[in-house]
Amino acid sequence: MQPLPIDWKTRGKAHAFHYPSTSATEAKDYYTRQLAPSDYYTQDMAEMPGQWHGLGSELLGLKGDVQQKDFFALADNLNPQTGKNLTRITQANRRVLYDFTFDAPKSVSLAYELGSDERVLRAFQSSVSETMNEMEGAMMTRVRAKGADEDRVTSNMVWAGFTHRTTRPVDGLPDPQLHMHATVFNATYDTVENKWKAAQFSNLVRDKGYYQAAFSFAAGGQVV
Repeated sequence: MQPLPIDWKTRGKAHAFHYPSTSATEAKDYYTRQLAPSDYYTQDMAEMPGQWHGLGSELLGLKGDVQQKDFFALADNLNPQTGKNLTRITQANRRVLYDFTFDAPKSVSLAYELGSDERVLRAFQSSVSETMNEMEGAMMTRVRAKGADEDRVTSNMVWAGFTHRTTRPVDGLPDPQLHMHATVFNATYDTVENKWKAAQFSNLVRDKGYYQAAFSFAAGGQVV
């Protein structure tokens, strides 16, 4: 792919942040109000449906466009295919998901909106996927069986990516801001114990500075 005529490195930084949802109700409301494309954009803006990603999603048979029923099932800690509990414990105030949000620099957002160059969008999405793949490789779960007190690497995630072109409208006017919400559910498959368990996010949150830098580096290699 030919380099795009945008200076990612000097016209603003790419950013990544994380926000946890601590109940099924909160996660569902977040999907309805901020993730679902029909509610996010003004009527004349193009919409992009969410897409499933990750090895964990594949294990659950989730691929392609995100459907509300599947997102809500996971928020309720249910296997979308069987309707049965996914992980062993379902608490009212449990951590349901993390939203890792990746923002492109303003210059990149404007270049995409004004130039309608789909390579900009593909480069941005590819950079997020590359970073999320690295994060997935570091995904862990807690091991407490038989007196153990440690974390085990599982290297699989159940996550959905929602790409948005703008911030939420203020006074009816959306502001161009290309970004993606990578929502990672609190579930990972432990191949040693052969079951779904709660994910351990502490290392990902601890290393968020590294992943932000990795995202910026990945993006800079594609959009220059």
